Amino acid sequence: MRNLAPFIKRQFGTEDYEVISEFPILHEGWEMDFVAWIVLVNGIKYVVGTNHGMCYLMSVNELNAHVDDYNKALRGTCAAIDALTEQ
Repeated sequence: MRNLAPFIKRQFGTEDYEVISEFPILHEGWEMDFVAWIVLVNGIKYVVGTNHGMCYLMSVNELNAHVDDYNKALRGTCAAIDALTEQ
């Protein structure tokens, strides 16, 4: 969250914002960028994520793509568990 305030100031020209939500965001094969925020700036909600430690605005489409990746990972993991436990 240390990069969030400077990003908001650069992107929107204000230090007045509210973090509505912080949630985990998983990137396959990435080590760092594991959190995103929903922020309220000037009455408008935005999603801010990080890419190699630098904040950027995310889209709902990008979040949906992450959900698709999560579901794919869950299906694969469940299939692996099934393969290990079937008699």
